[in-house]
Amino acid sequence: MIAVTLDDVAKAIGGVLSGERERPVTGIAIDSRTVQPDQLFFAIPGERTDGHYYVRMSAERGAAGAVVARPVDAPEGFPLLYVADTIWALGCLARWYRGQFDIPVVGITGSAGKTTTKEMTAAALRGRHCVLKSPQNLNTEIGLPLALSQLEPHHTVAVLEMAMRGRGQIDWLTAIARPTIGVITNIGWAHLELLGSRDNIALAKSEILYRLPPDGVAVLNADDDYFEFCRRQAPCPVLTFGWRCPAAVRASKVQLDGEGRAVCVVRYGRERAHLHVPVPGQHHLSNALAALAVAVALGVPLKEAAISLQQMEAVDQRMQVHRTPKQVTVLDDTYNANPASVKAALHTLEHLANGSRRVVVLGDMLELGEQAPQLHREVGREVARTGAQMLIAVGEMADEVTQGASESGNPPACLVYPDSRSAAHDVEQWLKPGDVVLVKGSRALQMELIVKAIFEDC
Repeated sequence: MIAVTLDDVAKAIGGVLSGERERPVTGIAIDSRTVQPDQLFFAIPGERTDGHYYVRMSAERGAAGAVVARPVDAPEGFPLLYVADTIWALGCLARWYRGQFDIPVVGITGSAGKTTTKEMTAAALRGRHCVLKSPQNLNTEIGLPLALSQLEPHHTVAVLEMAMRGRGQIDWLTAIARPTIGVITNIGWAHLELLGSRDNIALAKSEILYRLPPDGVAVLNADDDYFEFCRRQAPCPVLTFGWRCPAAVRASKVQLDGEGRAVCVVRYGRERAHLHVPVPGQHHLSNALAALAVAVALGVPLKEAAISLQQMEAVDQRMQVHRTPKQVTVLDDTYNANPASVKAALHTLEHLANGSRRVVVLGDMLELGEQAPQLHREVGREVARTGAQMLIAVGEMADEVTQGASESGNPPACLVYPDSRSAAHDVEQWLKPGDVVLVKGSRALQMELIVKAIFEDC
C-alpha cells in the first residue's frame, strides 16, 4: 500500500479521528496477531470474537491507529477513527484507494470456477503486465478490500475475484473495485438456499455488469443457459467465450490428454493458438477461454496469452492430481462443491481412471435449500452413470447420495459416514494400489482430512 495519512483515511471513510492526523499508514489489518508497524487496524466483529477487544494488542504491535465503532480499551493517545460500521468503512477506504490508480481492473464472479479463472487470467496477462491478483480467496466484503490494499505503483492491472451469498453483495464489491472488465464464468446452483432460484442467482451475479463503464468490457460465457440474460444487462461491449456455441474467443478440436486436461485450438478473429489447459477437467476449458478473452480485451496477442496461461501454477485443492507412495491416484477437488462442479469432476475421474478402479468420496453440497435432497440424489445417479465401483458418501445428505446411486442401473458399492474424520479413519480399508479416487465436498465438510489420510495410509 502506498503511504497515506490518518487524515486521508478519515476523509475517505467519513470517520471521526481522535489523535495524530498526519501519522502515516502503510497497510491495513483485521487480525491483531498479524499487525505490522504502521498498519491501520480495523476492528471487525465476527461470529467467534470481535476485533474491538484487540485494539490494545494492535497498538502494542505498532499499528498506526484503529478504526472502531464504539469506545475501546487503547493506550492513551493511540489514534482512533470512529465510524458507524467498520466493515462498511473498510470498503469505503478500499474504494478510495482503488481510485488512486488509473489501471484496468478485472472483476470475476460466477457460480463455479472463479478462483481458477482468476489464476488463469493473471497467468495469461503476466507476460505483458505486472498483475495484482486476489490472494487465496480474498473475495468478500472483507477480503476484497484487503486485496485492493496491496495495489502498488508498479502494478499495471488488477485481477480480482468476487463472491456473494445474496443480492446486493456483488454490487457492493463492484462499487468498491470499480472493474473495467467484468467476467461471469457461469450461472449454476450455488447459494440456492439463500436466493431461491437460478433466476435469482443470475440476477445477483449480473450485478457485476451494472457498474461497468461504457468503454469497459463484459466477458460472458456463450455456452451458459443465462448468456442472453447477462448480455442484456451489460452497459458496454460484450466479448464472448465458449466452445459449444459460437463465440468471439472459441475453442475447436477439443480433446483430453491422459491426465484429463483439455487440448484444443483457440481462435479470436484471425488469430489462432494451440492451448493445453494446465488443469484436469474439460469444464476448465471454459475458465481458460474466459481468461484468454480478458487477455485479448487488454491487447495481449492470443498466442502469447495462451503460452503464458499454460504456465499457471496449480491451485491447492482444485482438481489437483497426486499419487501416493502405494500408487493410489488422488483427484483432490476438496475446496468446494456444487452440483455442476461435482458432475464435472466425476467426468474427469471417468477419463482419468482409464480402466482402473474408480472410487468416489463425496461430502455434502451446502446452501442448496429445499432442493438439496433432490440434487444430492441426482449426483448419486451421476456417480453410477460414470461407472464408479465404490461410493463413499459423507455428511447429512449421504443417504440421499447413495439412494440416487442405488436407483441407477449400475449401482456402485456404497458406504456412508457422518463426517470426514470418521471417513478418514477408514481409508485404508477401502483403497488398494492402482485405485483412482476423487475426493470432493463443500468447504465446511473438511474433505481435505480424507486426502491427508489417504497419503498417510495408502
